[in-house]
Amino acid sequence: MAVPIAGGSDQEVRGDGQVTAAIVAKLHNGHLPRTQPSVAWAARGDGRPCDACDQSVPSDAIMYEVQITSLDVYHFHVICFGVWSRERERYLP
Repeated sequence: MAVPIAGGSDQEVRGDGQVTAAIVAKLHNGHLPRTQPSVAWAARGDGRPCDACDQSVPSDAIMYEVQITSLDVYHFHVICFGVWSRERERYLP
């Protein structure tokens, strides 16, 4: 499910409600993890798709890389990471 989102911090984020809805749906269907990451770091985007909104993270934007296990790594736009963090906490046991 692709959701339009801006890549750079100076650009307007479109459809925050859509981003939240997409992330909640992916949390429910297991496409995004509900567990606390073991490590997370930020870097320049490299064109990989964001695991939350399915849009690429361009090189002029910050990309969060989140490791859950050694095999489970997820990539997020800054806004998508924030929404995922907030919504994920609602589903923690």
